[in-house]
Amino acid sequence: MIFLAAFLFFLLIGCKESIVCVEKPVVAFGAITGFVLALIFCAVDFLFFSSVHFAVYNLKTEFVQLFTAEALIPLAVCFAVYFLFNRDSVAFKLQSFAFVLLGFFMLFTPYRILTRYSILSPFCIAVKPLAVFALILGEYFALSAAGSILQSSKKALAVPCFLLALVILPLPALTETGWFLASPIMLWGTIFVVLCVFAFVFLPILKSVLCKIAQNEK
Repeated sequence: MIFLAAFLFFLLIGCKESIVCVEKPVVAFGAITGFVLALIFCAVDFLFFSSVHFAVYNLKTEFVQLFTAEALIPLAVCFAVYFLFNRDSVAFKLQSFAFVLLGFFMLFTPYRILTRYSILSPFCIAVKPLAVFALILGEYFALSAAGSILQSSKKALAVPCFLLALVILPLPALTETGWFLASPIMLWGTIFVVLCVFAFVFLPILKSVLCKIAQNEK
């Protein structure tokens, strides 16, 4: 599948180029950790929970269910395992956490698509995977910027980074909810564009600026 190949490509490039500026073995270990967590998570979900989706066609209910299942719980699991069992510094964990998410969603995203939808629409094949990519990339830029700031004397600047990491978290679920409920494409499309602009434009610039501040303040 196209989106799975894209995940694998991003993973290989990330490990080769050390995108998060950490040691390559640790980056690979983070990705493998995320993948193993997803394998266990999907197995438990498949064996003990119903994979049938009963649509309620209510914006609030659909969003809460989708956001909880595809963002809140997965990120909480990855965060808890990685931060509890990794003995590195908090800053280092923040810089490398995106690769745990990458490994996790590389398996979890196609699993959710295949169990939630009987027909693979263009949204499922292209828009949803790109939204997940944007979320992972956005979390990387926000959290790695926070990690850099925490190593400087201006630790208070890490606060907006954490807030932005939280702000973009529900955007993929909002995009999919709007599409699923047949909302105007201008509505959910705008949310999708905002997510992409944040992940691919705004947050990289923010990280660059804050990293320079952090380096000057060490």
